[in-house]
Amino acid sequence: MNAITSTRWQTYGISTLKVEDVLSVYSGIDGKCCCGCSGKHTYNPMYVDEGTKKRGYPVKESEVSKRVVSMVLNKVKGSMQAEVDGDMVTTVIGRRLYIVYLRSSN
Repeated sequence: MNAITSTRWQTYGISTLKVEDVLSVYSGIDGKCCCGCSGKHTYNPMYVDEGTKKRGYPVKESEVSKRVVSMVLNKVKGSMQAEVDGDMVTTVIGRRLYIVYLRSSN
């Protein structure tokens, strides 16, 4: 499966992102660090091996959920304040920070 090409979603917008484009997501308290102590990282079950390689240690089964990945992606896509920073898209809704980590286009 090919990684998302930055051209497609930058041209057509964040709304074109699909679960297949997402490596992992984060949901946590805004203003805190994103290490996982104030939130949770969840990996797309399609890319567990890629996630393990990227972070340097194994992704556990408890950290994998297509439902959570889809839920966070939809929150970010629905936000009028989503910001793109490289291979991630972020937004804050209320007191929660949501991050969608896209598969690297490299």
